[in-house]
Amino acid sequence: MRASEIAQLMSEQMALPLVTADECEPDALLLASLDPDLVRSARAFPVAIEEGCLRVAMVDPSDPRSMEILRQSYPY
Repeated sequence: MRASEIAQLMSEQMALPLVTADECEPDALLLASLDPDLVRSARAFPVAIEEGCLRVAMVDPSDPRSMEILRQSYPY
């Protein structure tokens, strides 16, 4: 099974959209304040702030450690 197939299955199972890097257009303000260490440790990339919520692209959205790192780093 290819990685893209696994990602699609996880997306369907978790009822979350699957987004590729080509489809992401990160918010300029988030990019300016981005901490590379945070991206590496959380394996997540903040993409946008929409209606007071942080939208994040993640390697594994089910990883509680990544979610906690994001909660501690962003007030959204």
